[in-house]
Amino acid sequence: DKGEKEKGRSTVTVYLEGPATENLPKSLILNANPRSALLHFCFPSAVQAGYAPPGRCLCSLTLSRSLPDTGEDLSWLIAELQDLFPEVNWKEFSLLETLSVPYALPPFPQGNSLAFRTEGRKLTIGDHCIYTSLNGALRRGREAAEWLIGKIGA
Repeated sequence: DKGEKEKGRSTVTVYLEGPATENLPKSLILNANPRSALLHFCFPSAVQAGYAPPGRCLCSLTLSRSLPDTGEDLSWLIAELQDLFPEVNWKEFSLLETLSVPYALPPFPQGNSLAFRTEGRKLTIGDHCIYTSLNGALRRGREAAEWLIGKIGA
């Protein structure tokens, strides 16, 4: 439904290219600053070298809002990345592409404490009962399993 989609959460993915650097992390790096537009970033070419040309690396960033209209002025982003991860020289990175994802996540209520729903002998479990993510789905599944084990006394 269109009204529901308009309430969804949007994100922006930014791809940067830079010089290959040894020992880049293969995991997602989360930004703990709640006031920052930068949510997280990773280096896909550290996992699969073929994602970047020889001697280069690919960095994928997720932002909670769009880049300024100029799109070229990444100085605020570069400065923040330099503070978060000084192991690379971010000034040597350039913008490859920016992708806007207008409906990245469906809306979900804040503070939702419903672990799962029961209807007779039926359990409804999933990320829609908390927050839409793999972590939300796994958490609610675990909580429902613990509840069920307690119920049947196993």
